[in-house]
Amino acid sequence: DKKKDRARITNLLDKSVATNVKWSVYHEMERHENQSPQGIRGDLDYLRKWFAWHPSWAHIDGRAVIFVYNEGSCDVSKRWSQANSNQEWYVVLKTFPGYEDC
Repeated sequence: DKKKDRARITNLLDKSVATNVKWSVYHEMERHENQSPQGIRGDLDYLRKWFAWHPSWAHIDGRAVIFVYNEGSCDVSKRWSQANSNQEWYVVLKTFPGYEDC
């Protein structure tokens, strides 16, 4: 249930304001499907709307951080790069053999 998830995450973020703890999420859709860049963008927009603006959300160089589960391919890197073309997000992908060539 999205409302319960939003409430739980918001509660964690709110309780962390007075600490140095920062939060992000681990996006796992790549485990099950190859989302289109538009689908990824929709997820990023949802996270930005509800959570990434929060002071307890992790940011690097002013960009919200998101970790992505991936088996590792240049296709994954390309789709996430397209979805994040505005570079609002600091996307952390798992390295894989050949990632330097992407």
